[in-house]
Amino acid sequence: MPTAVLETDRLALALANRTPSRYPARYRYAKRSLDLIVAALGLIVCAPVITLLALLIRLDSAGPAFFVQTRVGQNGTLFRIYKLRTMRGPEPTGIVDHRDDEARVTRVGRYLRRWSLDELPQLVNVVRGDMSLVGPRPERPDIVLARYEAWQYARFDVPQGLTGWWQITDRGHTRLCDDTGNDLVYLDRASFWFDLMILARTIPAVIRQAGLL
Repeated sequence: MPTAVLETDRLALALANRTPSRYPARYRYAKRSLDLIVAALGLIVCAPVITLLALLIRLDSAGPAFFVQTRVGQNGTLFRIYKLRTMRGPEPTGIVDHRDDEARVTRVGRYLRRWSLDELPQLVNVVRGDMSLVGPRPERPDIVLARYEAWQYARFDVPQGLTGWWQITDRGHTRLCDDTGNDLVYLDRASFWFDLMILARTIPAVIRQAGLL
């Protein structure tokens, strides 16, 4: 039986007894509308940039330009996330040591990570409805099944996001599975205006992460 099917079954069992959080319909519709408009425009504007970066990746190191990996979405649904490749070697499994991870980063990949440019293809995931612009960062299913406790499953009550509270507060300082508390802050305060605030603070957070602030 395919691994993805097994992971789906196990995640479904893990989330079976949860009572999903409920948010007003008008918030859900406004959020989805914002996702579609911003992500579609972003793809149009960023398409030449993504194409150029993909070419640089291929010239810099052997392997595909894009990195595709299974992640956990809302209500435990699995989906394929798209990123620009930043590392050499096969897809990591389990919890990876930060030093080993950094040792595999390519020259172009280091620049992409510094400015979060490797995340641009995830606009496709947002348009498709796999993700939202704002929400908890999508985690790998093997890590969720191995490391998450029952209280942490609340993060999957909402769409997983391209950016979120974790990114504008502790980005780069903690692992997702160790800092689910930030996701719960988002769940408690989730609203259209809170999403806009997070979006507005994302670019300064990226610049700060790059060491320019």
